[in-house]
Amino acid sequence: MQKISVIVPIYNIENYVRSAVDSILRQSYTNLEILLVDDGSTDSSGMICDEYAQKDARVKVIHKKNGGLSDARNAGIEAATGTYIGFVDGDDFIEPEMYRRLYDALVKNNADFSICSFRFVGAYENRNGKIEIDDEVLSGKEILLEKRMSKHAWGWGYAWNKLYKKEVFQSLRYPVGKAYEDDFILQDLYWNAERVACIAYVGYNYVQRGSSISNAMRENRMDEIDSRLRRDLFYERHNVPADVRHKNIMRAYNVLYLIYAHTAFTQEPFASRIRAENYALRQRNKKMRRESLTLPQKAELLANYISPYYTWKCMQLAKKILNRSGF
Repeated sequence: MQKISVIVPIYNIENYVRSAVDSILRQSYTNLEILLVDDGSTDSSGMICDEYAQKDARVKVIHKKNGGLSDARNAGIEAATGTYIGFVDGDDFIEPEMYRRLYDALVKNNADFSICSFRFVGAYENRNGKIEIDDEVLSGKEILLEKRMSKHAWGWGYAWNKLYKKEVFQSLRYPVGKAYEDDFILQDLYWNAERVACIAYVGYNYVQRGSSISNAMRENRMDEIDSRLRRDLFYERHNVPADVRHKNIMRAYNVLYLIYAHTAFTQEPFASRIRAENYALRQRNKKMRRESLTLPQKAELLANYISPYYTWKCMQLAKKILNRSGF
């Protein structure tokens, strides 16, 4: 069995870190290097990490100045000595068979990385339950170009329900200072993957906390728009079909609609950033309308080019009218 380096970013999660680390130590796949990256915690998280390092030789602790989730993951990648790399967020936990099954699928299919299903624990548990993928082997491009991504897109995008060959990260790192960091490297990750082994096994437990990064709506959502703009530039360089690019940009507008619905978006400095993001979207929008799209697709883009805010308001009004009419 080849060594797997499991990278665990940790920042002020003293009430969760034991559950995360214990779940990794319980793995049936035992040839592990467990890298606990203490990202400048100010609570007892760092001390808890040191306790585990004293108990189990597989555990190594990296204490560093706070730099955010991406910076912690990158530090783990730099320190990893395993043939394969996996990620577990410090407030989540995994099932005992996860890495053995991901490893078997990756090796059997000579894949660049493998993916398993996951379940929500907490806020989304009752609403969404779990995100399931099918047992199959695909190319990265098949997944990226909406063949599978359109169904349960979350399952494909996160860093942590996967096992990677280490060379996948030879020149790939997470963007420091960005929320939705997984989205920023998604196209690079999948585009270069010749084979991706997918397994239906539910191996990862995604814990939703009120204070977690993923629950910090507000300004963080602007980074999601940035990631979509970056992906459109990538798609343009690689001559990706226009209908795929259209879906990607419309998802960026959908994020903007959520910001309108759930934030005080007219307040500074938030309002200035929204104007800047909308300007960047307009530039991509204008260029895309010259592509081979259907009339409805072009009309959708044009409406948002004129005003995404009033497009959103019109959509809200139309929903109210349809609801009152019983549709």
